[in-house]
Amino acid sequence: MWEPPTLKSIGWILSTLFLSAGIQAQTVVDEIVAVVGASPVLQSDVEIRSFQMEADERGNRVRSVSRCEVLEDILIQKILVAQAVLDSVIIEDDEVNAEIDRRINMQVAQAGGRERLEKLMGRTLDNLRLDIRDNVYDDLVIQRMQFKITGEVQVTPSEVKKYFDRIPKDSLPLIPGEVELSHIAIIPEVRQEENERVLQALEKLKSELEKGSSFCIKAKFYSEDPGSAENCGELGFMKRDDLVPEFSAVAFSLEPKQISAPVKTQFGYHIIELLDKRGQYANFRHILMRPKVSLTDLVAAEEQLNEIILQLDSVSFSNLAIRYSNDKETANNGGRLMNPNTGAGRFMLEELDPTTYQLLSNLNEGQHSKLQVSSTAEGQKMVRVLYIEKRIDAHTASLEQDYARIQQAALSEKKMDVLKTWIEKRKKNLHISVQGYSDTCPELRKWNP
Repeated sequence: MWEPPTLKSIGWILSTLFLSAGIQAQTVVDEIVAVVGASPVLQSDVEIRSFQMEADERGNRVRSVSRCEVLEDILIQKILVAQAVLDSVIIEDDEVNAEIDRRINMQVAQAGGRERLEKLMGRTLDNLRLDIRDNVYDDLVIQRMQFKITGEVQVTPSEVKKYFDRIPKDSLPLIPGEVELSHIAIIPEVRQEENERVLQALEKLKSELEKGSSFCIKAKFYSEDPGSAENCGELGFMKRDDLVPEFSAVAFSLEPKQISAPVKTQFGYHIIELLDKRGQYANFRHILMRPKVSLTDLVAAEEQLNEIILQLDSVSFSNLAIRYSNDKETANNGGRLMNPNTGAGRFMLEELDPTTYQLLSNLNEGQHSKLQVSSTAEGQKMVRVLYIEKRIDAHTASLEQDYARIQQAALSEKKMDVLKTWIEKRKKNLHISVQGYSDTCPELRKWNP
């Protein structure tokens, strides 16, 4: 079965690393299996990288990978790092620290809290940071080098067609069913008294925190940001541009340990504490509270939307969306929805949430759904109706229906070819010796001079 080519583990996908920390304490009979320049590759390096690629986020082995391919990937990474030294590619400490914190915060969220992660890993978060620092630095160097080599690679329409024509017809993949969607959304305004209730609640929390209450406990109990609440409200190191303007303007003006007055953003109201600043990056924690739309206003929104739908006999759905929808992101485009995972205008049916899937499962092109109470990306309640602009049944991949998907696969292959050519040239200028796996991996013999 044909699949779009990928760059495996050589930097396009940053390794999880935390999985390796969990097995580094295991007994591994170690030996040098290869050398690139002055940098050795150990047997344990191969096993740890294999473990990372074979395991899911919980550490369960769910697939099998070839040690031959893993070792070759490591050799490629070593060459990229060696060339980065020659090219004076430097990753600043701020970038490394920010990436370490991003990974740790993600793992804390998945584990269900700091204490639980430390218990699972058998080490403190400070020790974890030290464990992964060198690997994170190398990952960022590799990523920077690969972008330097392939960042400007593009494919023409003729190259996309040639790529597609090379795929054996009996190897073309089956593309799952997809839909192109539009919606009309009515987003009720929050009443002023509800805004005042939230502001008073946050002012009370701020006062309690300044008197010594635990920010961590308050965030876990009160914050409505699911991504940070379990992490004591901590966001990790970020730059100004990583945050919405209203938040960053206040957050970056704080002194360490200072707590802000309530700040309004598109997500709700926040109180923010600055934990640490490192150059352009800063680490914050916050408590988010969202004012709630009243049930009465939601019912009124449903009644308004029902009246709008009655006009569909004489007015197109797109024109109604332009005229009435409160969703500013989509209204001017006739209500057309974009898939946040792909940036394209198609959704695979299987990736829709169960409620939306149920609403659309029996609808055809040109039909609209029943009303749905949903939430915007910022967490605001809305009432909407969905409309199927186009329905694409499951089908064998074709250039006409799946051009964007095939274009991306062709681009990945071309980038891989450019990288391979670059690697072949650089191999000649480095001392490379592969000593292990020679019996089971004959393809690795080409690495020896």
